[in-house]
Amino acid sequence: MGTFQNDYTDNVKIYYRDLKKCEPIPFSYERELILKSKEGDVDARNKIIESNLRFVFNIARKYAGKGIPISDLISEGNLGLVKAIEKFDTTKDVKFITYAVYWIREYMSASIRKNYSRADLTLIEDLQDTSKKNDTNLVTKSKLYEIEDEDFDEGKDKIIDELLCVLNDKEKNIMEFTYGLGGQKPLTFQEIGKKYHISSERVRQIKIEALDKVRMVAMAEGKFRKA
Repeated sequence: MGTFQNDYTDNVKIYYRDLKKCEPIPFSYERELILKSKEGDVDARNKIIESNLRFVFNIARKYAGKGIPISDLISEGNLGLVKAIEKFDTTKDVKFITYAVYWIREYMSASIRKNYSRADLTLIEDLQDTSKKNDTNLVTKSKLYEIEDEDFDEGKDKIIDELLCVLNDKEKNIMEFTYGLGGQKPLTFQEIGKKYHISSERVRQIKIEALDKVRMVAMAEGKFRKA
């Protein structure tokens, strides 16, 4: 509940209040609206969507804190709701929302997985780029190291987990916080420093030392190769 109180924007709070005005549709009438929607009736489709927006919002709250803003999760969930309307079989004796939950979660999960991938690739790019050894703000596209294509095929998540195993707990946690691994929101050096009661400069140093340690192990194990 803390996430809801602290991290939600004013717009999302207003949106949540407005949702209370949306009334659920009776089971029998729901079928009729879905059939009309499938025939191209936009008003019918909108009524179905509006009546189920609270479900989308509640599901989004459960996915909050995984690196995606709550507003984006709601948008993805609404797209899943539209997909569910298109796919729903009205001959089945099941409530629409029971079926729609799958698509709502699927769209939200896909968005989170995509964010995971961006975080992982950011770490991989930093491991490849030795020019970041002394300045973490550089965005130099060094090609000194490249990850083997077959390693990517095996799954970069597994590769990253294996590489981070060489770090101690503090180093591993700082890397995870810095890059937002595991779907969490990336933290600044200052925010990480507060967690460990150390300066942001010390956090930066630990990150660089950890990158160097992982890079050396990766080279030794053949995870990277010289271009």
